[in-house]
Amino acid sequence: MNRIIVSIIVVLLFCHASALSMLNGDDAKKLGMVIWNNEADKRVDLLAYWGSYSSFPEVGIGHYIWYPQGQTGPYTAQFPPLCAYLQEQGVTFPAWLQEAYRAGGAPWQSREEFLQDTQRTNELRKFLASTVDLQTQFMIKRLEDEWSSIRAAAPSEHQERLQYYFELMRSSLLGTYTLVDYLNFKGSGLNPREERNGHRFGLLQVMLDMPDGLTEENITKAFAICAARRLVNYIGQFGPEYKPVKFLAGWVKRVSTYSRANIFESASRSELEING
Repeated sequence: MNRIIVSIIVVLLFCHASALSMLNGDDAKKLGMVIWNNEADKRVDLLAYWGSYSSFPEVGIGHYIWYPQGQTGPYTAQFPPLCAYLQEQGVTFPAWLQEAYRAGGAPWQSREEFLQDTQRTNELRKFLASTVDLQTQFMIKRLEDEWSSIRAAAPSEHQERLQYYFELMRSSLLGTYTLVDYLNFKGSGLNPREERNGHRFGLLQVMLDMPDGLTEENITKAFAICAARRLVNYIGQFGPEYKPVKFLAGWVKRVSTYSRANIFESASRSELEING
């Protein structure tokens, strides 16, 4: 009987969540502005960025990897799929960006080239600032596309609960933001290269950590707590020489936003400031 009730609830939530699959423009922009703040402090100059220790630029509100033409690496490059999605939506690209996309990579072979090419990098930043809502829709599509693999990787006895929690979170804007942002932030949890002494911190692991009996009122709070615990535990697998421990405070601050129902109010104000 309990299984039947849960199945009925999941169906109802699925119908509600389906309406959120693609957010309206205003909600998508709000969600995207918060993610942009998480990744790059809502700074236009950081929409196209090449770190001093990186071999590739990171672009967009999600800081997507874009490998230079002819190069590759261990991480998944999300900018080419984003370009494909934007084209499907009828977005017009700057001519040089269209050519680079067709050529299969960023047109700069080094950070020095990137920093010197201010005309194209500034044009890229302007282009990305004008497509925040569509970049957000792309992130939601990625979540939807990857979720079935994430759920399938869970032990069979937990898959029904994970699906219920997924649909419950997808039925609200705050829950959708939580799932989309964490997947972009720390990945699915399916990549074995992210493991340290048996510990991972992806979306799958956080969802598995969540306790039974959660409701719409407390589910994102529970997610925030479980995510913070995962990140702290992961850091604990390294010795005191592990330099990225300096990022821990920022990581915890980021996941704490999942419990803030008013997070989108500040996003709206920030958008006015940027547009002004």
